[in-house]
Amino acid sequence: DLFKSYPPFDGIIHQASITDTTVMNQEEMVQKNVEGFHRIAEYARVYQTRVVYASSAAVYGNNPSPQSEDQYPNPLNVYGFSKMLLDNIGRKLALEISKPVIGLRYFNVFGPGEGHKGKFASMIYQLYLQ
Repeated sequence: DLFKSYPPFDGIIHQASITDTTVMNQEEMVQKNVEGFHRIAEYARVYQTRVVYASSAAVYGNNPSPQSEDQYPNPLNVYGFSKMLLDNIGRKLALEISKPVIGLRYFNVFGPGEGHKGKFASMIYQLYLQ
């Protein structure tokens, strides 16, 4: 049980997610991305804990630039949809605990574990090649 396993924290920084937008098992992506965050939100609700989590610019879809948080989400794939659901959970949690819940809408994910894509996918690497 999550609540018994850990003492109260002052804050949680949640960055875990399936980030590959080409994942074919959509149910698995939603389950892991959304249900994992939902459990964190339940913990934060019980202990009144601040939360920072990884959202994504994928929630904007093809909305015109510059993007704004006031724009209606328009995700084009299941990854963006899963992140939109996280944003909804985060907004609800912020109201329930009366503390800010911060979603970081990353525009490019960079880090280890991209080798399965068969090429260097990071924007940083692409800029380096120029």
